[in-house]
Amino acid sequence: MPYGALGVSFHTILTVGHSLGSYIAIEHAASYPGDVQAVVLTGFVHNINPAFLILAERYFYPATYDPLFLGRFPRLDYMTSRPNSREILFYYAPEVASNVVTQDEIAKHTTFYMRHYTRYP
Repeated sequence: MPYGALGVSFHTILTVGHSLGSYIAIEHAASYPGDVQAVVLTGFVHNINPAFLILAERYFYPATYDPLFLGRFPRLDYMTSRPNSREILFYYAPEVASNVVTQDEIAKHTTFYMRHYTRYP
């Protein structure tokens, strides 16, 4: 029976991911088999295409190089979006308010393990 950081036991642990978070959930479940008993994915299918992988290679880079995360992630396989690229990656530009994109750029703090989706080592 798995135990959390506070020593609380859990009978069932599931990982939930939406959109890009679905890739994170899959990577987590594959990297740590036995840690989770179920994976729930939503908004996942629309990103499974070569065009997204091309965008990922262009607009994501190792988080340790990002001014917001400088030096916090020593491995090069923890990725984040490049500065000023979130509108291209996550929004439909004609219908999004610029202040929303600006706030998203400021507040970004999600990084993800992307060894299978890029050419980084």
